[in-house]
Amino acid sequence: MRRLAGIALLLLLIAAPHRAQADDLETEAKSQVVKLGDNDWATREKAQRRLVAIGEPARKPLRAALEDKDPEIRVRASKALISLGESLGFAMESAQSASDGIRMHGMAALKHQLHIDDDVTLRKLGPNEINQYDRSGNSQSIQIQQPPIIAIARIEGLSGFPIFVSDQVKEPWKKLMETTTLTLYLGGDVTRLYVVIQAATGAFNAAVRDPKNMLVLNGMRCGRKDFIYVTSVNGQFDAASRCKDQLIADLLGGGPKSVRAATLLGEAVASDPASQKALIDEFLKNPAYGPLYWLANSLEAEPPLKEAIAKTPPAELVKLLGSNDWVVMQAVARALGHYAADARKDALDACVQQSGNGLELIASVWCARGCTLGEKARDRVRKLLGIKQDSISSAAARWLGGAEEVKAAELDAVWEAAQLSQPNTGFFIAALDLISRPEIAPRLEEKARTTMGASGNVSATQQALAAAVLKGRATAKDLTQAAERIKGAKDHALAGKLAALFTGCTTLEENGINRFVGGLTDNDAVVRRRYLRALRECAVEMRSTICQRALEKIDTTAGSDPAKEPPALKLARISVDGILAGTGGSQSLDRLLQAAEGDKADIAKTAGAALVDALDADGLATTLNNLKKKPNVKFGLVVVQAAYMELCSRAVEAGDADAFRVSQAKALSVKKDYDWELQNWMQERMNELRQGRADFDLKLPLPRDPVLTELKIAP
Repeated sequence: MRRLAGIALLLLLIAAPHRAQADDLETEAKSQVVKLGDNDWATREKAQRRLVAIGEPARKPLRAALEDKDPEIRVRASKALISLGESLGFAMESAQSASDGIRMHGMAALKHQLHIDDDVTLRKLGPNEINQYDRSGNSQSIQIQQPPIIAIARIEGLSGFPIFVSDQVKEPWKKLMETTTLTLYLGGDVTRLYVVIQAATGAFNAAVRDPKNMLVLNGMRCGRKDFIYVTSVNGQFDAASRCKDQLIADLLGGGPKSVRAATLLGEAVASDPASQKALIDEFLKNPAYGPLYWLANSLEAEPPLKEAIAKTPPAELVKLLGSNDWVVMQAVARALGHYAADARKDALDACVQQSGNGLELIASVWCARGCTLGEKARDRVRKLLGIKQDSISSAAARWLGGAEEVKAAELDAVWEAAQLSQPNTGFFIAALDLISRPEIAPRLEEKARTTMGASGNVSATQQALAAAVLKGRATAKDLTQAAERIKGAKDHALAGKLAALFTGCTTLEENGINRFVGGLTDNDAVVRRRYLRALRECAVEMRSTICQRALEKIDTTAGSDPAKEPPALKLARISVDGILAGTGGSQSLDRLLQAAEGDKADIAKTAGAALVDALDADGLATTLNNLKKKPNVKFGLVVVQAAYMELCSRAVEAGDADAFRVSQAKALSVKKDYDWELQNWMQERMNELRQGRADFDLKLPLPRDPVLTELKIAP
């Protein structure tokens, strides 16, 4: 005990000088604070630097100085405190103080900590930065004609650019949101800022119809995130400054505005690793539900951060799904993704059951994937499958795809809903995800065979789903029926699913072979292409058998005089030779190369496409390169370009955007002169590629495009 008492006394003796020194420094700090208001600028500057050098002992006198009557002292005290460092929590608390000096310090400290106190992290973009035109040809056409709430959500979802509205333009914006329909046309790459600003500016002002209160859309950047800030004509000149103040005010104001501001300010924090770490550390110590929560939620979350985010009662988050603010709803979905399914199910169950708001319903059903919903909520999901709004029906089908158990009535509802849908919709993609589950497809075999053999009106979506179910289970009769349906399959998704049924096919009924032969020799080039696509899936022996039969039919039809052979059959022969050459037919390859070097453009073009079947990648590249160099080949460049165009078409059919871009670049580089016809053809293929709903990603927190025709949904 005596030893412990001695140690304690020693520590007190050591600490005493340190306390005395701290007291002395605090006393000095008080005197330096007074000098912050000195008439001499140099004295003020020197005092401010000294206070920063004193460090922590100066904090108390500096905070007291925030309420000094002298504005110079208040400003300099705030700057010194910011240099010393403030916690985000204290800065937020100060920014909401009734005291002007403390409040202004809190605002300034927040701007500093969030890195928006400079013109690098948050700034207005210049005209050259906004008007960077898309030179990749990545163009699309999207017509938006919906109630303003849905239209704004679609603009933000499709483009990825949040739209922030200045308090300056509250009245005209309110007028805009009260209009019945907002109409705009997005022509071009919707991920380009100038495309969105140009289309939205015209549409917004046409809806407001007030020349005295014109809305100006400013391109802004926060961190690495571009966004749109809506101001008045006068407000555009100091847009960055106004935006900074408003973002902080919104962040501290609570509700949806706070969430929206936090998603953007989080981008600023993420631009600095040290600030990001400080924010996370502070949040982990006190994971309160508020502005700090939403700032933390906007960052990339590691396990400790995810666990802290998931401590807030999920019911508080689910309330925000009714905000009709797509940026807020995306943030909520992101947060709910950190919760275990059991933790979030009750709050979402009630929303799924009761909501009559389309946007809220989409979001709640998406967020409920993986949750075991109650009977009433499940019954609502089943009914939603039959709604003719793709965003709703696809959300319901997506939920079923993640359900632990799928009931017979629910599968029946999916199949019935397919009759009302089209391929390449979100519903179709979600339904495919559902039937891809190994325990689901066998339960649908009977429906699939009935659909495949039906003589009446069957939708393309039902046919495509039936083909997907029967893949790997198809009987000889199934394949014959599929071969019959290929002729009318002008939709890429349906044609692809029907073609996939023939993967590895080694035997076919005679009727099936005859159908292939008829399709390969059809007068319609589109029909021939569909059967060629399916034929490529067959085993080599079956491909060879069908092609030989097709050539026999062509020879019989053409007769003894080749000159009288119908043009369609000449092209069909070349395409068939391409398939045969790919199976090892040397004579077919010789005929194909001869056609490629001929003097007829249409023959050369078809030969170029057929070379893709005849040769492997290396052989194709070598052959095309040789054709370009041969001086006496009249249509050599036509052949080369046709081969790359064929690769583009196959990439579209496969939904492979990367392969399409590679082949597109090669096709466009064949000729030096600008080719309007080729450019238009490429644009059509790109549109077809996008029609595959590549933007409908089942793994996203929410769908990219919340397409709705109306906001209200019947219970």
